[in-house]
Formats: sequence, C-alpha cells, structure tokens
Amino acid sequence: MRVVTITYATYRGIAANVKSPFSQAGTRRPDGTWEVLLYEDTWQALQQLRLRSETDDEALRRINRRQRCRYETSTGPGTPRHAARPAT
Repeated sequence: MRVVTITYATYRGIAANVKSPFSQAGTRRPDGTWEVLLYEDTWQALQQLRLRSETDDEALRRINRRQRCRYETSTGPGTPRHAARPAT
C-alpha cells in the first residue's frame, strides 16, 4: 500500500462524492493534512492520470471535480446522489 498526503479540502471533497456511507479513511496530521493509504493498483492508476508537475493532491482534486461534474450533468445540478433519476 502507498501513502499519499492530501489537503483537508480534497479529503472532504472525496468524502462528499462517496455513494456509500463514508468512514474515516486516513490519519489527520497536526498540520491539517491527511495521510491516506491507497492500494497499489489505485496508486498506479493515480500516477497514470496525474499531469506533469501535478501533486497527488492536485490530481485527486481534479479527478474528483471531473467525476462530480459528470454526475451532475447526468442528474442535474444540485440533485442529491440518492435521488432517483427523472423518467425520460
């Protein structure tokens, strides 16, 4: 397993997008950042998606934003994740 350090904002953004109940998945450091364990395959995928000179935190924030935008585009802005999709 690999350890990545992310900001509180990134941690909360990820927690807000999780579709199942979210339990604390990392360790908060005294400086306010979080250390999160990633499985090796997840870490490898993150490295492939990361842009040149982008930190792990920046990559996770960008990927999380993109996923949220895709979700809101499919369900409409502000739609709760648990709400049913409108009939077409």
